[in-house]
Amino acid sequence: EYNYSKNYKKAKITEETLKESKETGCYYTNLKIWIKLFGKKNVKIIVMDDTKKEPLKVIQDLYKFLKVDSKFIPKSLNKDIHVGGAPKFKSLNYLRMFVQKMGGFLKKKGLNSMINFFRKLGVNKILWIVLLHNVKKSKKEIPKEISIDKLKKDYLPDIEKLEKFLKRDLSEWKK
Repeated sequence: EYNYSKNYKKAKITEETLKESKETGCYYTNLKIWIKLFGKKNVKIIVMDDTKKEPLKVIQDLYKFLKVDSKFIPKSLNKDIHVGGAPKFKSLNYLRMFVQKMGGFLKKKGLNSMINFFRKLGVNKILWIVLLHNVKKSKKEIPKEISIDKLKKDYLPDIEKLEKFLKRDLSEWKK
């Protein structure tokens, strides 16, 4: 959350952004809401670590959960798709975001014919290409305002509850 905001939205660290980042990172707390809404049998929990270690097993388990053909193997299964990072050229990224916002503006004004015209010109495809190719890998940063020890202390209770709920060791997350 923080790194995305920093790279793409010129984020300034405030108490609000820190609170939002912490809220999205408390998986057990958020998971409880989904389970309350949909019931435990209707929620499939996938741990990202598993998708890296055993992508085929994870996708087949997901297919079984969805009651679709679990023998299907997508060609992209072992490929990294849209790996996160920072824009190589920020000005190009701002231009892309501006064009996207213009689409929203045109839609609000009821100018759908203009939107369709730009689609036929391939503007959406160009924006997608810019998004995919204007990315450089960036290392994840923790804001100077936060100490690692504080983060560990803040997240530990939620991780421990998640461990109990999943009946799974998440000690890697506590390091």
